[in-house]
Amino acid sequence: MPYAGKDRRIRACILARCGSGLIFLDGADSEDEQRFSLAHDVAHFILDYQSRRQQIIDALGSRIVEVLDGERKASIEERLSGILSGVTIGPFMHLMDRDKYDRISRRFILDVEDAAERFALELIAPQKEVERHIDRAFPDWDTSSSQSNAAIMATADIFGIPPYVMATYITYLASLRRPNQSFKDWIGWPTFEH
Repeated sequence: MPYAGKDRRIRACILARCGSGLIFLDGADSEDEQRFSLAHDVAHFILDYQSRRQQIIDALGSRIVEVLDGERKASIEERLSGILSGVTIGPFMHLMDRDKYDRISRRFILDVEDAAERFALELIAPQKEVERHIDRAFPDWDTSSSQSNAAIMATADIFGIPPYVMATYITYLASLRRPNQSFKDWIGWPTFEH
């Protein structure tokens, strides 16, 4: 199925077919941006292509590979078996749709992109390693904004990923360390003594 989206700049793209993938990167991007883009698209290959393909093969048998590889159409029996097995036989997804402002507007694509971002981060900046580094170098990183900013720049440099990606990651990691708050606590609702 050809892609008919509008012409726009992309940092990376993966094409997958017949169990293999080919990743394109924007060579004008910085090295850290290319590294993260590569990890992101490797995540898409593993999570959104290879695992889904294997799930279909496990459910319907190796003969379905001919259908997945475009050598023949699925029979009525195979389509019915797919439905009953909870797998969809057909083309794999394309996630390039954007609205007129170049933003992702479909929840499904947002969820898939979020999963790929988290997987990519774990590939090149594993959570335990990032936390170990910043706990040692910046003891108050999760409560002090000045330490947090220093932690972002230093940690982005160590793990070789863009600072804006590390900023989002460190903000997320800091939120995991905060105790759960009620909605009233979050908005600063005053407490009254009885």
